[in-house]
Amino acid sequence: GVKLIDIGYLKRLKRAGLERVHFSFNGFDDNIYKKINGQRLLKDKLRALRNIKKIGISPTVSMMLVKGVNENEIRKIYRYCLKNNHFIKRLRIRSSVPIGKYTEREYFYLSEVVKLVGNVIGVSQERLIDHYLKKSAYYSGGNGSHMPCHLEIDLFSLLMEEIGLEHIGKSPIRTIQSV
Repeated sequence: GVKLIDIGYLKRLKRAGLERVHFSFNGFDDNIYKKINGQRLLKDKLRALRNIKKIGISPTVSMMLVKGVNENEIRKIYRYCLKNNHFIKRLRIRSSVPIGKYTEREYFYLSEVVKLVGNVIGVSQERLIDHYLKKSAYYSGGNGSHMPCHLEIDLFSLLMEEIGLEHIGKSPIRTIQSV
């Protein structure tokens, strides 16, 4: 995601057909990036997100949850995504894996992620699981063969489910003023 601070590079990607991107964003504290990525990246991450918005590419914000490092950032990231729902439609929360610069071996199980996220955003674990499974079936063609080990939240659909309205069609309301 850091290369996306170069607006020219991002424009070339858009012209080449890029419509969506999973954008790794692990918190609003540079110490988190120092621990996970080995360098302070917050300023660059926020700049890249502004560029993604400006160019019109749809990001899924992807948070790698690391025990003892960034559990307290879930609420901030969730609220950031809601505040910017006109261009951020999905939030993906996954447990850490020994990949890249971060190789610690204490992980969250998916059940722990669901419980933690549910408690933080005020949604029952059952609702989150139901929401996730519906979206997984949609993205996998409904055959159940796609079962990744992360929690992905379609922000608009989850909010509509919470207030008792099912999302119908493919043209959601563009903004939600306050939550």
